[in-house]
Parts: sequence; C-alpha cells; structure tokens
Amino acid sequence: MTFFSRLFVYFSLALLVGVLAAVVLLDQHYVSALKDEERMSTQGIRQLLQQKMAEYETRTPQLSASISEKLVSVATEAAEAESERPELKEPASQEPVLQQPLWLPNLSNWLAQWQDKFGYHLTLQRLSDVPLTQSQRLELQQQGAWVDARSGWVTDNVTLFYYYPQCDCVLVLEKLYHDTLAYQHYGNALVLVVFFVLALFVWLYVRANQRHVRRLSQSYQAYGRGDFSQRADTQLPHPYHGLASQFNDMAERIESLMNEHQLMVNGVSHDLKTPLARLRFALDMTRECRDVDDYRQQMQQMDASLDDLTELLDDWLLLAKLNGQAYPLTVLPHNLADIVTSVLSRLQPLYRDIHVTQTLESVNADIDISLFQRVLENLLGNGFKFARRQLSVRLCSDGSGGFALMIEEDGPGIPDEDKTRVLQPFVRLDDSRSSQGGGLGLAIVVNLLEKHGFELQVQDSELGGAAFVVRGQGQPS
Repeated sequence: MTFFSRLFVYFSLALLVGVLAAVVLLDQHYVSALKDEERMSTQGIRQLLQQKMAEYETRTPQLSASISEKLVSVATEAAEAESERPELKEPASQEPVLQQPLWLPNLSNWLAQWQDKFGYHLTLQRLSDVPLTQSQRLELQQQGAWVDARSGWVTDNVTLFYYYPQCDCVLVLEKLYHDTLAYQHYGNALVLVVFFVLALFVWLYVRANQRHVRRLSQSYQAYGRGDFSQRADTQLPHPYHGLASQFNDMAERIESLMNEHQLMVNGVSHDLKTPLARLRFALDMTRECRDVDDYRQQMQQMDASLDDLTELLDDWLLLAKLNGQAYPLTVLPHNLADIVTSVLSRLQPLYRDIHVTQTLESVNADIDISLFQRVLENLLGNGFKFARRQLSVRLCSDGSGGFALMIEEDGPGIPDEDKTRVLQPFVRLDDSRSSQGGGLGLAIVVNLLEKHGFELQVQDSELGGAAFVVRGQGQPS
C-alpha cells in the first residue's frame, strides 16, 4: 500500500470515528433540545385548541346537559333490568360511563382542516387509546404534555401528546418535517466534533512522522560532520524506509569511493617512487659513464623507467575515469573468438617458451571492442607473465544465453583468502605474483567488465596455477 493510499484510509477512518463520536456524545443533548423546542413551537396549537373547546362548550351547554341526563337515565334503567333477572348468578360489574362531549366530532373535523397549515398531523384520541405506557399516561395527566422524540440520520421522529381533562381526550401531534433551530445546532456541533477528531488525528500523525524525520535528520547531520560510518535506521515505515535505504546506499557508495580514492593516492605515491628512483639512479650513473656504450645503457634504463611511469599514470587516469558514472561506451555485436585470436597473436611471440592451448567457440556479444581488447590484454598478459610452461584459453557458450572465457596457467596460483583482494587496486601478493606493474591491471579489468555487465571470477586452475573466468551474456554465432 502506497503512502497516499494509507493516508486516505487513515483519513476515512478518522472521519468515520469522528462522526460516530459526535453522534454518541451529542444525541442525548440534541433530543432534549428537540423536545423543548417542539413544546415551545406547539404551544400556540395547544392554546388555540383550548379556546376552540371553550367556545364549543359555551354554545351547547343545555344540549349537553339534557343528553347527559338521558344517557344516565337509560343507563339506570338498564342496570335495574339486569338486576331483576334471576338466572344471572353473578351480578355484572358496573363501571362508570365516561361521557364524551357532543362537539368532539366537530373539533376533530376542524383539526383535519388545519393540520396542513401547522406542519403536524393532528388527531384527537381518547386517553385510553393513545400508544403510551401506564406510567407515561399518568405523567401526561399530571403535567398535561408528553413528548416522544427520537433522532434519526435523515429525519427525526417527533410525537407530542397534550391532555385535555374537560373531554378526557388527548391531542396527538405527529411532526411531518423538521427544519428547526435545534437541528441546525446539532449539525454545527457535529461538524465541530468531526473537525476536532480530524485535527487530533492530523496532530498525532504529524507528530509520529516528525519523530521519523528527526531520526533521519540526526543521521544526516552525523554524516555531514564527518562520521562516514553513520547509517540510517531502515526499520521505519513507508515512505521513510525508502529514504533511509537510499541514504545508506549513497553513504556506502561515498565511503567506498573515498576508500578507493585514499587507496589510489597511497598506491600512486608509493608506486611513483620506484620509477623515479630508477630515473635518479640512472641519471647519477651517467656521471660515471666513460664511453658511449655506458651512456646508451643508462639512457635505455631511463627510457624503460619513463615507460613504466607513463603506463602507471595512464592506468591511474583510466581507473579514475571508469569510477565515474558517465564513461562512454560504443557497444556493438562482435565475435569474441576473433578478438581473442587477434590479441593472442600479438602477445604470443613475446613469450615463446609458453605453450598455448586454444579452444574457442564462435560466440557473439555486445561489447566496446577497444575496451574489451584492453581486458584481454591484461588477462592474457598476466597469464603469460605468471605461467611457467602452459597457458590454456577456452571460450564456450553455457547453453542459457551466456558465455564463459577461461584463462588458465600453471604458475604459483592465488590463495583462497586473496582471490577477492587481488582484484582491488594497488594490491600485490607475494613476490611470486607481483614482480612487475603497479597493481592496477586487474582493477581496471573489473571496472571494464562491470561497464559491459560482465563478471570476473578467480578460481584454481586444473594446470596448478590460477584461472580467471569472464562470464557474460552472449549467443553462439
């Protein structure tokens, strides 16, 4: 998961937690405020209905009394008739008959006409018919009002009950819509809580990232003060893990280049002394020369010393260029067998005492021909120098799209502990393998092969000496 994906997930979770926290914390307060507001907004309806009831009672008091007397008389006669029936073993229980006003149906019709204007569904019900518990009905009778409010995600369910003792009835108001001030306050409080949770999340996230940045900064500062062994902690979350890894790679590369630079400076300063000392000695010897032959001999020695000095400086400059990142290569497909044969034909006449065995397959590879010839000259030249009597050169394809070039000799060989060290610049082994040169040849070979994507390995030879194996990508031709 990428950094931005993780941030999006964290932000979404924080938003969800903020909404849930706001709902849990504010819902009870919102419902309480909603009840108070509904009571205040419906007081006018309650009072208007109260006035309407008083008006109806004023208009029809005598009719109500007459009808009530008749109802009582009818009820009394019915009770006496029931008591005279001997077949009834158990007397019927007598309950008080609650009389409803005659104007009650007219009032219900009036409420039906006005309910659209009030924004509530208005109905008049008997107290025993309202959907409330016994305790809620008692509280309704005592206080005269009862509000049932429940908040929802989109709409609120609000029902108000107003009790009128003169008719023992209840006005039921069911809210049809909501746009009140309490809802606005709830929305504002919800937004504030959500932003607070988001701000807390951002603060915690930034604080955690600040710790990671501080740890990386301490590593950078220590490295800038000269502690080149300083490395950043890679056990950091994304994306700081990548920064730490890249910093460590850069630090290792810089440390390696500095070590190579120091080694090169030390090696060049050391190896320059030998040809310069020979030049000084030959120049001093010219003062003792008595004839032309003595002068010619000293001049030849000085010329050889100058050749060694020139070769050392050329190798040093080439190695410095190879260590750069933008060394140009002209890569084209070439037949490696032809190049090996060409280099051998130039070197073999110089070592007539060495028997050379060639086994060369025709292999094509993408190379810079001038640089690869330099590789072969170094490897074959070392093989001729350290071989006693035999030198074997083999070139073959490995069947998997690669090739192997093996140069073996029967010289003193290379110990296992020195097979890696011998490829470093200015490294010399014992006198048996370091009689000549400045120790840059194999280091140059390694760099040139790396530029081509090839690899150099040092192994033991079946002839008894050392074997240098070049491996890379190539196809049989």
